[in-house]
Amino acid sequence: MTAALTYITYGEVPSATVETLSSTDFEEIKEIAQHHVTEDEESEIQSAKKIINKIESISSFEELLGKTINISLDDFDEYVGAEGKYTPLVKYMKLSLNNSALKGICVVDTPGYNDPVTSRDITTKRFLSQANVIIMVQDVENHFSKPDVDLIKTQIPNSGIGKMIIALNKKDSISLSDLEKVMANASNHKSEIVQKEPEISSILETCNIIPVSSIMYLLGQ
Repeated sequence: MTAALTYITYGEVPSATVETLSSTDFEEIKEIAQHHVTEDEESEIQSAKKIINKIESISSFEELLGKTINISLDDFDEYVGAEGKYTPLVKYMKLSLNNSALKGICVVDTPGYNDPVTSRDITTKRFLSQANVIIMVQDVENHFSKPDVDLIKTQIPNSGIGKMIIALNKKDSISLSDLEKVMANASNHKSEIVQKEPEISSILETCNIIPVSSIMYLLGQ
């Protein structure tokens, strides 16, 4: 449910730092929200309106613009959760955790692309351009949709990424027999895209497709 870009790395002492939108970012979103709605821009304009309404509902939000804030890990969801009070104000969060699995690597959890906040979208693309591996999460029952394929075509070829993994989420939502069919269909669909889209064929050919379930993982723990 991440709604703001989160940069996760190792640290002996757990900590979290939030960078909020600048005044320029806020005015930019406000301008987009005031645009006349057209079919091409409807999603972006509606998203901008929603962000503005949420930001303006925060008491004294002007004082929080353009700030770097150290927060308690207990308040994490309030800043990056989908329903977090301060989430609309966040440009990105830097999170350090005392977890040995993070030693030597950085994980960047992004909320997606085409953000009405240009600076946030740029930040996401900047992190993408520095990535060694991208893990693309897709819905197990709606994999390789047109938006997913368009995203791979527009972002991956110029990013310098050498490896991509497709994670089909929510495998717990279907039966094991249906999962076998989904995996076969996903593999066939990938092969079709490789044939039709030569600019992304090299990264897709070596791309693993892995079904995952967050719920099953948490129950396993």
